[in-house]
Amino acid sequence: MKLPRYAKHRHRKHLRRKDHRRKDPGSDVTSTDKADQTSRRLLNAAVEIFGSRGYHAATIAAICKSADANIAAVSYYFDDKAGLYAATWEYAYDQAVAAMPYDEPGVDESPEERLFRNVRSLVYRMGGDGPAIDLQNLLTQERMSPTGLVRELGPSLFQSAMRHLREAVQAILGADHEATDLCVFSVVSQCRALLPANRRFSGAVPARPSKAKLDAIARHITTFSIGGFEATRTNAARAPACPAGGATP
Repeated sequence: MKLPRYAKHRHRKHLRRKDHRRKDPGSDVTSTDKADQTSRRLLNAAVEIFGSRGYHAATIAAICKSADANIAAVSYYFDDKAGLYAATWEYAYDQAVAAMPYDEPGVDESPEERLFRNVRSLVYRMGGDGPAIDLQNLLTQERMSPTGLVRELGPSLFQSAMRHLREAVQAILGADHEATDLCVFSVVSQCRALLPANRRFSGAVPARPSKAKLDAIARHITTFSIGGFEATRTNAARAPACPAGGATP
């Protein structure tokens, strides 16, 4: 089994040494498998405890107890509590995306369906159940008690998803349209209404929306957004040209 990408690089090198390939000659379980199991137990425990208590209230001792792991394992795999927290975010995010991917290579689809796929993935991450709940809990705790760690991690964590969404928007709006960033912002903002903390203010979204409801919401956001893209493109075409020497007042 492949080690999570959150494990420390020096640990991966350690596992590649021949004298560490198998701990027990009579067992089919390699040290790589055991290391993978330990790191995953730590991540699964951390997702639950960070998600329920927040970063500041959670303790390494509680996480290790839940994971049935030695406290030293956190230092070995993740350096420290901050490293484990960052890895937990990556792990929860990857699990949520895997449950509802925003991209499916090799699939021939229209620009509109491509946008819908991206929106549906984002809607699921914000309001779905299963792995998405872990991500939502982390988001809620981070909003209640910010750490600053997610601000540093965010650009790299969300980069791929945002790139795919931007490309989907551009396929409809037109490449290099000056309003692309605002249109992407509009789509993301609509999806963020599905977050548990925001749901209470909307009568249109139940406390625990079903998959069918989430699909319907994703379809609505997609259709609504496409209409906005078309209006944006039309208005831009009608706008008077900017005179030489400055912008229009």
